[in-house]
Amino acid sequence: MKVFELLPPLVDTDMVAGRKDKKLSISLFVKELIKGLEKDTLTIRVGDAQSLFFLNRIAPDKAYQLVNKKEHYQSIQ
Repeated sequence: MKVFELLPPLVDTDMVAGRKDKKLSISLFVKELIKGLEKDTLTIRVGDAQSLFFLNRIAPDKAYQLVNKKEHYQSIQ
């Protein structure tokens, strides 16, 4: 048995319809998911999630700022 971990970015679904953030199309999301499964990749990072993973390794504060609202980030400083 295998367990796959999927780390998607914000995907353009009804759940996030009101958000103005950058969103990945559902079709591209599914294509990347299938590609990861076919390659037997256990951790599948789709779209910007891949870039964010690498940014977090070298500049975690910058990565945090990208995914959190500025007001929230400043409140925990």
